[in-house]
Amino acid sequence: MLFLNCAAGAFSAHAQQPASDPPAAAKPGQTSVTSTSPPQKPQPPGKDPPPDPTLNEEIVRLPLALKLRNGTTRTSEFVLTTFRPNGPSPFPAVVVSHGRSGGSEKQRAEFGRNRLLRSYWTSRGFAVLAPTRIGYGVSGAAVDPEGMGGPCDAIDFAPMAEAIAAHIRATIEYAAAQPWIDKRNVLLVGGSVGGFGSVTAAGERLAGVKAVVNFAGGASGWINKRQERPCSSGNVELLLAKAARDGGAIPSLWLYAENDRHWGPAVPRRWHAAYVAAGGTAEFHMLPPLGEDGHDVVALGGEHWRPLLDRFLASLGYAPRKAPPGAPRPTGYARVENVAALALVSPNCREIYATFLQKDVPRAFAIGPNGSCAYAAGQPDVMVKSLGRCGEVATGACKLYAVNDDVVWVP
Repeated sequence: MLFLNCAAGAFSAHAQQPASDPPAAAKPGQTSVTSTSPPQKPQPPGKDPPPDPTLNEEIVRLPLALKLRNGTTRTSEFVLTTFRPNGPSPFPAVVVSHGRSGGSEKQRAEFGRNRLLRSYWTSRGFAVLAPTRIGYGVSGAAVDPEGMGGPCDAIDFAPMAEAIAAHIRATIEYAAAQPWIDKRNVLLVGGSVGGFGSVTAAGERLAGVKAVVNFAGGASGWINKRQERPCSSGNVELLLAKAARDGGAIPSLWLYAENDRHWGPAVPRRWHAAYVAAGGTAEFHMLPPLGEDGHDVVALGGEHWRPLLDRFLASLGYAPRKAPPGAPRPTGYARVENVAALALVSPNCREIYATFLQKDVPRAFAIGPNGSCAYAAGQPDVMVKSLGRCGEVATGACKLYAVNDDVVWVP
């Protein structure tokens, strides 16, 4: 098995032999090779990983003039990281806005370049445009355009929303000039304050923007002193309602978790209710508790939010779970979720197949004539990988059983 979990960034490899044979790559039920990497965390400037050639990652710098809370204007540059899927362009694009990394200059300076959700989107045929906003790490932390002044019960979030929107507008303007981007098909995606800012920016009816995806969006959480009671949540609500009145026809998907220590479960529901009451279009999902703090819903909740987001994208006319190029046609042998129908395999392989069904697309599951099996997921070459790994432990030629959501097995 080979799989990539795009939400948490984990990577493993696994192949299974029948229990009656001596293990060539792994004992039954065990993982033969395992390595893990954590989800994106702030990194000091200069310590970011190099651009990833497998995702066609590139880094550009764009100029931007920002009006600060004190009324002055600051002209600077921000880092925009782009990722492209393989295959013919132009691609639909997502502008991914990150959250806030603390309020102090030291905390913000440690923020690396934005690489949020890159694997999920590129594996589904979208280009990713990920701005690191001015005020954070590689884009400079000397000023804080998103700083929240005033007492806890009277914070004005409009400057923060405008700063996020300014970066989104500049990114869309850049995208419109790129021949590899379909400028008529742009989605806004964000986490935490980036989710809040994406929703409010959509109210401006920006060119080409078709939808918004909001992961745990909000502002001014203070978990050390006001857990689940964010400051001035009513002012966040007012800005969301204004965005709905101005651009509410744009469909949006809102994803939160019950144990979000910043907002709690009640406040996001109020924000959503106010947005819809003002004319907004928003599908809302409250996910079950995730880890110690469900605010990190992107990293911790992939198995919950991926199917919801896939269905949302399909409702917009995209094909997020399209089979990889060259995949065999579905045979109708069985429904993909029917573990009991799996042919020619050992009980351990049935357990591995159940795990395979929880993994992200693209994915492929292969079986051998002696009951061996292997799968791959989250990479462009899943069919080749699963067949190759299966072949290492099989006594004969392996065959594909399932690809993405379809059984392709021919008895």
